[in-house]
Amino acid sequence: MWSGLTVAGEETIGVVVYTGKETKIEMSKEEPVHKMGVTERELNRVTGICILLLLFIVVLVMTICTTIYGKFTFVTFMRYVILAAPMIPISLRINLEISKVFYSLLINYDPNIPGCSVRNTNLPEALGRVDQLFTDKTGTLTVNEMIFKKFTMENKREINCEDIETTKILVEDELNSNELIFTNEESNENRLILKALFAMAICHNVTPTKSGDGNLYYQASSPDEIAMVQFVEKIGIILTERDTEEMILNTSKGERKIKILSLIPFSSERKRMGIIIEENNKKVLLMKGAESVLKRMLPNEWCVEKSTELAREDMRTLVFAMKIINDNEYSQFEHEMNEAKMSLTYRDEKVNNAFNLLEKNLNLIGVTGVEDRLQDNVPQTIETLRRADIKIWMLTGDKIETAIGIGQTSTIIPRDTEIITITGSIEEVATIIKTTNSIEKAIVIDGEALQHCLDCFPRSFFLFCDVSKAVICARCSPQQKAEVVLAAKKLGRNTCAVGDGGNDVGMIREADVGIGVEGKEGKQAALAADFSTQQFGYIPELFLWHGRNAYKRTSLLSHIIIHRGIIMTTMQLLYCSIFNFAPLPLYIGWYMIFFTTMFNQLPIIMFITDFDLYRYSTRKFPEIYKQLREKSDLSIKVFYQWLTTSIYEGTMILIISLLLTHEQKELANLSFLVLNIIYLLDCASQVKTWNWYLLFSYVLSFILIFSVFYILPDDVQNLSYIRSAKFYLHVFICLLAPLAPRFISYFFNLLCPPKIAKLERKSNVSFTLNPNPYITLQQNYQTVDSSYSALN
Repeated sequence: MWSGLTVAGEETIGVVVYTGKETKIEMSKEEPVHKMGVTERELNRVTGICILLLLFIVVLVMTICTTIYGKFTFVTFMRYVILAAPMIPISLRINLEISKVFYSLLINYDPNIPGCSVRNTNLPEALGRVDQLFTDKTGTLTVNEMIFKKFTMENKREINCEDIETTKILVEDELNSNELIFTNEESNENRLILKALFAMAICHNVTPTKSGDGNLYYQASSPDEIAMVQFVEKIGIILTERDTEEMILNTSKGERKIKILSLIPFSSERKRMGIIIEENNKKVLLMKGAESVLKRMLPNEWCVEKSTELAREDMRTLVFAMKIINDNEYSQFEHEMNEAKMSLTYRDEKVNNAFNLLEKNLNLIGVTGVEDRLQDNVPQTIETLRRADIKIWMLTGDKIETAIGIGQTSTIIPRDTEIITITGSIEEVATIIKTTNSIEKAIVIDGEALQHCLDCFPRSFFLFCDVSKAVICARCSPQQKAEVVLAAKKLGRNTCAVGDGGNDVGMIREADVGIGVEGKEGKQAALAADFSTQQFGYIPELFLWHGRNAYKRTSLLSHIIIHRGIIMTTMQLLYCSIFNFAPLPLYIGWYMIFFTTMFNQLPIIMFITDFDLYRYSTRKFPEIYKQLREKSDLSIKVFYQWLTTSIYEGTMILIISLLLTHEQKELANLSFLVLNIIYLLDCASQVKTWNWYLLFSYVLSFILIFSVFYILPDDVQNLSYIRSAKFYLHVFICLLAPLAPRFISYFFNLLCPPKIAKLERKSNVSFTLNPNPYITLQQNYQTVDSSYSALN
């Protein structure tokens, strides 16, 4: 038994404690992936500019000092570096880590998306900047609860899920414990039906297990197999026991023991599985798989036509086939298989060659159709994401017709949309991309054509898809899913991958943001993902509410903290320049410590409770989401706006304070108090929705500021000046000039409100004091008939 497996039945005899590093599970392990979100990349860019600005200022000042004093010393250089150091946002990382933990807790405990959990706390902001969403189909868009619908045979006879009683009577009449089920001889229709039922009952990897109360239930990696075994159980062919050597089928005519000679496992590359059994001294190969693979092993392509027909009915299809194996063929296969298993090089290739010895000249049994319904609210979710201008790609291993059917049902392909199907050779694919107009159309491409695009012209392919309404990649292998996501990342797209099974782990790990849906296929995807959820329908809440809020809060938090450092550095450098560029500190250590910690730290942290739109508005107007991509809050342009504000305010504070005071202590006392008040007012001006947490933080900060002035020692302050009315008059005068631009901007926004404010007005939403910002407010919203585009 392989390491990592779970014992579902039987007993464990012993355990191998250590096997070394050269085992399958150890050699398959990958290094942990460190994902850097778009916010972190933008912050690194802004921080880099701050560092370059610091070096430029210090070099400029040192050049001036050298000109004035005629000499340059390393000590002087380091003094200027220390004096200008506040503009490097060292404390920013600590504040961001605290905020990320808070964002993660909001997601984990959000009652609107129960079961969601954050596995990577570095990426909540990345949910607010997604350009492209890559999603699996089975188990992600669908519930992954397979319902067997029909088994169609070449003679046009069908086994229908609605004809259970009729089929059950037929089986009881035809079944004979001594008669062969699988033969190459022509049989009547009833015998063909019996053969089809036993093929479904035998050709699988299902293990029967009894629960504590004695009831029988089935375990398998594929829900399709369980659906078929459960169907034949209703007919009266019950799988009761199975091990590596045999399985026991219980029928109305007694037990039927099936000897298992060999199992040909399923793989995503081979797209088929098989089992070799022995029935009355005859060896039989039973196979099932995708029609695109098995059609090459069958005498005709009827299975392709029937699979296409069933796929148009939104069914998952599998082709069943069989072959009677003579002793010579089996002996050769057994020899080749043993040689392959003993080989230390190219083992997988040799095993496949052994399988290929038998996988030819098969006889068709029929084609199955299994239905998998959509999850709740999938069409509404797709429509919401489309309105948010998020490009949606569906990557599935199903055939093209099944993928199109689900795409239309889920509205990934909107109604009445023309479909461009891309298949064929590399020349044919290139011709389609060069000559076809894909604007407002849906693109469906199969795995072979997709590989041509990824290998030869990925950029042209993505540009071709960008103007389309939807993209569906059918017959897509797990490796191709990861390659598609990687190609999108290389082109600068912010990607998100959603999946539920082991086949989706590759693309989830490759995407900027990976979301795992906890479904029927285990928790591989959920454990490998950055976020896990129980339904695809929860994704709009993650993007539009949590992602958008996290990104905007982080952006504002970053600018506010950088603003704090630059305004302090501006005042310090201006102070030095006034006194012949002598590296003298404006404030002593106590002032610096209080300014960066006690006086304004709490209001800064409380920004994580602020939001500019209520939850209802983000769902009502998902178009707002795309503004974060069109106009980044952490762009260089926004940074320069804050930089200009910081330099202006720092300059005004120091110059006016110098004009009003007569000694250094008075200058320090006045400018420091004004600096703190203006900084807190700057922070307050950025608050969109006041709540009790924010209000308390500002009140407490102002109390601390004025209290500390009366407890500091006399060597750092002038108490007589602080207690005088003149001091507070000077404070008022100093506040006027630095705050003037803020008031002008405020009144301008009242006269010409931004789009978000317009939307809020039309929704009749007021930004009132909210004691608990995490509970959705019950408000009487007016019906909004106008679309978002009307606001432009």
